Amino acid sequence: MTSGSERLREAAAVMKGPGASGSRAAALGRVLVVEDGVVNRKVAVELLSRAGCESDVAVDGEEAVTATARTAYDLVLMDCQMPRLDGYEATRAIRARESASGSRRVPIVALTAQAVHDDRERCLAAGMDDYLSKPIRAAALREILDRWLLAPSEPAPAGPRASGANEPDMDAEVLAELRELGGTAGPEVLAEILTTFLREGEQRLAVLRSALDSENWHDLGRAAHALKGASATVGARGLSSSCARLEREVEGPVAPGPRPAEWRALVDEIVAAFARARPHLEALRGA
Repeated sequence: MTSGSERLREAAAVMKGPGASGSRAAALGRVLVVEDGVVNRKVAVELLSRAGCESDVAVDGEEAVTATARTAYDLVLMDCQMPRLDGYEATRAIRARESASGSRRVPIVALTAQAVHDDRERCLAAGMDDYLSKPIRAAALREILDRWLLAPSEPAPAGPRASGANEPDMDAEVLAELRELGGTAGPEVLAEILTTFLREGEQRLAVLRSALDSENWHDLGRAAHALKGASATVGARGLSSSCARLEREVEGPVAPGPRPAEWRALVDEIVAAFARARPHLEALRGA
């Protein structure tokens, strides 16, 4: 079993890609990526490496609180929804410790798929400083790094992006960024990310089916949430959208209560969307 300290060190390598000149790399610092999704975590670490940052990782809020007590990070990227301790509570714990000890305030940037005003306000109220929507885009991450590592300023979270009602299954912009990532970090890195997604995706589909059969609505919502974020990160937009619909139905603030028949239809839709995305991702992996 991988220990917390080993996971914290799984990403401590700096890669000087085209986006990271020597002067820029020297100016940037050490970032803690707090994210429970393996695919999202790997992509974030690679993008940070290309920008000239050294990265450590934590897989939940408890590990983040421990890591920030041990290491003086220049920036923390904090997922909001995680097991054991979520990003909001982890941030409150970090801020309380900083206040009690009089130590430096580390910038904490929220990572969340919920690009809405209320969610942004909740992040700021918890003590976070800025906001970055998932899936993480290279350009948006560079803006965050410029803002907090090169020239810190008052938080200015970007507003939500509009999305069309009839989006294609695959996000061409994300796929292009993944191809670029494979060209700079190496094809084996991209292959590992996509292989991990396909393997974990199959596991999430199995959890969805099992949760439906056992009427375990908590596991149903959590599996939909996890697959939603990972699929958006690899450009499977149709799959991510279907997962988001199921998550809202099961766990949303105005969820109407258990509706197994309708939710089974949504799970069938998710399975079909995964099948449609697979050949695109397998082709990208083998490119």
